[in-house]
Amino acid sequence: MSTPATPATEPSPSRLSRLVRSPLTWSAGVLGAVAGALLIAWLPGGGHDLVDRVTASDPLRLPYVEEDQQGDIALERPVEDSEDRATLLTEPEKLPALVREYGGGPVGRLDVVLVAEGGRGLVRVVDIRPRVARTLPVLTGSYLRPDSAGEPEVIHVVSDLDAADRRPRVPGKAGTLYFTGKQIELKRGEQETLRLSFTARDAAYEFDLLATVVADGRTYQQVIRRPDGGMFRVTGAAADHRAYRRIYTGGTSTWHLAGRAAKCEIFPRSKGC
Repeated sequence: MSTPATPATEPSPSRLSRLVRSPLTWSAGVLGAVAGALLIAWLPGGGHDLVDRVTASDPLRLPYVEEDQQGDIALERPVEDSEDRATLLTEPEKLPALVREYGGGPVGRLDVVLVAEGGRGLVRVVDIRPRVARTLPVLTGSYLRPDSAGEPEVIHVVSDLDAADRRPRVPGKAGTLYFTGKQIELKRGEQETLRLSFTARDAAYEFDLLATVVADGRTYQQVIRRPDGGMFRVTGAAADHRAYRRIYTGGTSTWHLAGRAAKCEIFPRSKGC
């Protein structure tokens, strides 16, 4: 005859679990949180700088980074794909995506607009300079001349990527280095808009930016790239229109292949123009 099974009994809580559940432990946790909050509030700057240093937060925040392309554009490769060509000819609003896909960039000059924001009690931007990752021949896959092409607005700071010294300079002041006579000071949450212009004539350049920042007694360096993480690009122009596989004009509602007269207007030094 079988013996009835003894009902299972719940194991007694361990000493650790009893300690965690005890009112004394709960009170100690609350007091610790309150003490931490009071310590942060007591420290200079509300303790935010300490928290940012511990969490390795960037001292310079960049809530806005944008390429301002207002002029001609050249692509590294011609648009051969039939769907992409149809997109180019009928959906000009998708041009920026095609430019990235075909390795393109603005011709002659790229403007990068930054909104810099202080991420510490006081941040001093002492330098922003381009770092060229690749130098290429001028881009000749395709050339696009928008109908509205014209001179962009006044340059604030310019870097000549063809020069040996690519540090930003003040236009019209005999090449004065911008960050030699000026530094940008930002308090926490304070913002400053910068327009940095990069020019090219002799080649095409792929680059990012390196910002040098002083905060809480230390020097930091931060890399600035496009919002999608890619490199910036700018290219010089060929002298003769025959260097380009295709040349397009338009861009307001559609792009179309340029005729001989338009090509000679864009490239007047071309043979036969």
